[in-house]
Amino acid sequence: MRSQLPPQVAIVSIQNPLGLGDYNEPQPDVALLRFRPDNYASAHPTPEDVLLVLEVADSSLAHDRRTKLPLYAAAGIPESWLLDLEGEALERHTEPSGGRYGVVVRVGRGKELESTTVEGLVLRVDELLG
Repeated sequence: MRSQLPPQVAIVSIQNPLGLGDYNEPQPDVALLRFRPDNYASAHPTPEDVLLVLEVADSSLAHDRRTKLPLYAAAGIPESWLLDLEGEALERHTEPSGGRYGVVVRVGRGKELESTTVEGLVLRVDELLG
């Protein structure tokens, strides 16, 4: 993912908290954040800073679907990805409204998905699953 991003476009954040209100600070497996010169040293990113999040789900699939994705949607994060390891599939969730994503695209091995928020970012299922 990092190799596809031009410098000073986005910061890749791995398992760091996102401030989603007074009581919610989930730690997505990966978050792409708007570039900021201080690299978010002065404060946790907020929903306005997030371009997309990616959750990698094995035993956490139910929790990611029922808890984390609705949190991200309610916060207005424009794009959330879910890598389903057991199902060998990648999902792109977009168009957040009312605590859920209105559009979900799921693809399996041999396929790829392009980000709707980060120009030129394409994730290939086979590369993610190995």
